[in-house]
Amino acid sequence: MMTKAEFSGNTLHLSFHVERLDMSMVRALRDEVRGHLVGRPTPVFVDMSNVTYMDSSGMGTLKLIMDDVTAYGGQLVLRKINQPQMMLLKLSKLDSYFQFEEIKKQPGLHDM
Repeated sequence: MMTKAEFSGNTLHLSFHVERLDMSMVRALRDEVRGHLVGRPTPVFVDMSNVTYMDSSGMGTLKLIMDDVTAYGGQLVLRKINQPQMMLLKLSKLDSYFQFEEIKKQPGLHDM
């Protein structure tokens, strides 16, 4: 299992149990997440605290998951995203596409 899903009513708390969101595993991750979305939970909170690396395929997967959730009228919120991940999302202009709960500070990195 690459994710852990906990439901509280119709709210889904989803955490990724992978360190890397990259091309080698995003298809399987996306399929697993889609299985959790069958009941159309909303909001969906995605905990990113275990993810230490994300490439463009990882960003694309987050966007596809967001598209799946918004297609049924749901809301997706990214939690505990770190500054390097946020920088990638800003550079790709995806930061305005997502909602964020908080940004995990990294020692030694400057605020953008």
